[in-house]
Parts: sequence; C-alpha cells; structure tokens
Amino acid sequence: MNEINIEETFQKQKRRAQVLRSVSIFNRLEYLKKLKKCLTKYENEIIQAHLEDFRKPANETLLTEILPVHEEINLFLKHLRCWSRPKKVSNSLLLFGSKSFVLSEPKGCVLIIAPWNYPFMLSLVPLVGAIGSGNTVCVKPSELTPKVSQLLCRIVQEVFPPEMATVVEGGVEVSQKLLSLPYDHIFFTGSTAIGKIIMEAAAKNLVPVTLELGGKSPVIVDSSADLASAAEKIIWGKSINNGQTCVSPDYVYVHTQVWDRFIQECEKALAILQKEHHRPQIITEKHFQRLLHLLKQAESEGVKILVKGQMQGPRDLSPVLLEVTKNNFSTELMQSEIFGPLLPMIKYEQNEEIIDHINSQGKPLALYIYSSDRQNIQHLIQSISSGGVGINNNILQVANHHLPFGGIGNSGIGKYHGWYSFLEFSHQRGVLQTPGWAHSIFRKFFPPYKKNSEKLVSRMIRLLQRVG
Repeated sequence: MNEINIEETFQKQKRRAQVLRSVSIFNRLEYLKKLKKCLTKYENEIIQAHLEDFRKPANETLLTEILPVHEEINLFLKHLRCWSRPKKVSNSLLLFGSKSFVLSEPKGCVLIIAPWNYPFMLSLVPLVGAIGSGNTVCVKPSELTPKVSQLLCRIVQEVFPPEMATVVEGGVEVSQKLLSLPYDHIFFTGSTAIGKIIMEAAAKNLVPVTLELGGKSPVIVDSSADLASAAEKIIWGKSINNGQTCVSPDYVYVHTQVWDRFIQECEKALAILQKEHHRPQIITEKHFQRLLHLLKQAESEGVKILVKGQMQGPRDLSPVLLEVTKNNFSTELMQSEIFGPLLPMIKYEQNEEIIDHINSQGKPLALYIYSSDRQNIQHLIQSISSGGVGINNNILQVANHHLPFGGIGNSGIGKYHGWYSFLEFSHQRGVLQTPGWAHSIFRKFFPPYKKNSEKLVSRMIRLLQRVG
C-alpha cells in the first residue's frame, strides 16, 4: 500500500468510525464471529506461515498464537452486550434529583503496530478489542515475519471491509507515515526504546497510546520453593519461543541454601528439553549475533557458563545457564533485555539485596516468585513494583484474559485483554441529566451570591465532614 493509499484509507476509516458510533453492537459481534470462523479455516496456513518465518513449532503456534485470539473473541461475544450498557453512578449531595451515568464510546480510528515475536496473536488480540469496542483499525505487522504478515492481510481482507479494518505491510518508512497521521489511539507492542519513539510521534497529534513493552523480568527462588517444579517451569518459560517473549524470565535470583540443588534440577529439565529439537529460530542473523555477543562479553568479564547451549542449525541456540555475581551487573547481559535463550542466575542471601537491585532496574513487565512462604511472597510483592506477578509459575499470567495485561513505567502504559481491552479502546464519557424542577435549587448558588447560599454550602460541608 503506497503513501496515497495509506492516506486515503485513513480518511475512509475516520469517516467510517463516525458512522460506527451509532451502529448496533450486534454488527460488531457478527464481524467477530466471522473472524473466529476464519481462524479455523486458515489454521493450517497460520501454522505453516510461522514455520516458514522462523521455524516456530506447530504446538507453540496453536498455544501462543491462535488460542489467545479465540479466547479474546469468546470473551467479547459473551460479555460485550453487558460491557456496552450505560453504567449508572451515584450523585453528590449538591446534585440531588439528577441522573448520572457513564457511556462507553469508541475512540474512533485505531492504529495497531505489532511485533515479530508473536506476530499473529499480537496483531489480532488488540484488533479484537478495538473492533469489539466499535473502532476502525489499521494494523501494521512486522516486516521480519513476511509470511505471517501476508496471511494477516488475507484474513483481515476476507473478514472486514477496508474502511473498517485493514493491514498495511512495509518497513520503518511505512510506520513513520502511519505515525504522522492523527489516529484516535495508537497501540504498540515492542521494545522500550521504540516505545519512546512511538510516544514522541503520538504527542505531536496528542494521540493517546497503549505501549506494551518489556524489560528484564526477574525470578526469585527462595529457600522454601519446590525446586524440581520451579526449575522445570522456569526452563520452559525461557524456552518458549526460544526466549523471544516480553514476559520471559530474564534472570533468576536463587537463595544460597538451595543453589546447588536448584542448578541440578535445571540441568535435569534442560536434558529432557533437549532430547528433541522443538524450538523456533532466533528471528534474524542480526538478533542471533547480538546474543552471541552478549555471551562472549559476559564470559570475558568473568561470568561462568553452567550449561552450554546447543546449536543444531542456522540461528539456533538452546538455553544457556550462566552464573552471575554482583561484579558482573555492569555487563550488557545484565543491563539490557536479553530476549533470547540466555538465563543468568545469581545467588542471594537476604531479600533486601534483591529488592534494591530489581527496583534500581526500572519496573519490569513481570515478577516471578517461587516460594511456599506466604509472608515472604507478600513481602516481595509489596516491595517490588511490576506490570504483573506470577507466583510459582511464569508467563501463565498472560494466558488469563480475565486479568489485565500491561506494564508500568519503562515496561509500558495501559492494560488490555478482555474487559480491559474494552476499556482501553473506549472513551468513558460521563453524562449528567438534571430534572427541570432542580433549577430552582441550583439557582441559589448562582451570582449574585447571597448569605443564604453561603450558609447552605457551609451546612453541606459540615454534613460531609461528619460522614465516614
């Protein structure tokens, strides 16, 4: 789609967005049902596209790309009628006799910029939220996964008219053109660095944004944890999509009392995992070389490799376990989001040392705690801020579409999934309706101000002071 078509499509979607404000929600539901059928129709092609783009196994594509879209659609089909109803709210004492309610209205024309790591799911889950909330949508998928992008284009064209939803393929120059347009909302998933660029571009048109970013999501394994279970789950979490996941465990703090046993359990879990070669490639040679650079630099600065990774093909690397000390915190490995199968592990003795370190790194997208000590779990949750929390699990918090998903600070702005998607893509419009007879009361507070109105307000204030 060239620049003229981008501009034309944007204008058509803006006009259509105005019409959709008064269209029945049943119209949205019909489109979502049609999309759901299309997912089933193209399931094999979706699997094949991910396989061709970066050798993603069929099981992972089904679990992490297709299933979440079905779940999001099902939530909207089940609850949209309820979510869309005006919500009555209480009045203040001054507004006695009035009616107050909140209308959820579509924001208008939405731009979704999707990443390469979950190219199908992270394009369509926000699209479902935007369409379900009554908006028009333009999706810009990643150019690093061309087969998935082409398939997304086909599916969206088959389900929606272009003035309602469209897919625009291309590189950075296309993203820049789209960002120059005054969309009513921008939804971006990607790195913190690019998120800052998106926010800067959006600010020029005062466009609200949802930024789903990343960061270094820490794991804490205390002395009370079930070590075998924790090791198996953490290794799985680091292995899914070969570590190329925004909520992937980035580094692990392990209590000194259980260090040796935990490393042994991790080695067992890795041995089982590596019996079969079921992992995606690192997305590009550039990304692959970056991971090798992180590994080489860490080794040169004294980081110990506990378990070496296996390479069984181009851009292929199995999980690598590393022992890191405080002396290595300045390495790039410990300063940047890894986004690959390298897993640093650090010994600790006291909670305070890990709390201080984690909080100094900026607020992560996820915090993972493995423990059977309820007091310690509560203490860590209260002491460390993060987008979400997994207790004795990792990554699975994303799978529950009844939970809000999103970051805080450097890890993102805004929340989505299910009800939270509906809120994110809707404008909550407050409406106050006063009866005609109330004017005789309200006019007492109009200028010129009289002593009687001053006394009445003072009495109201004293009454409110006594309440509660």
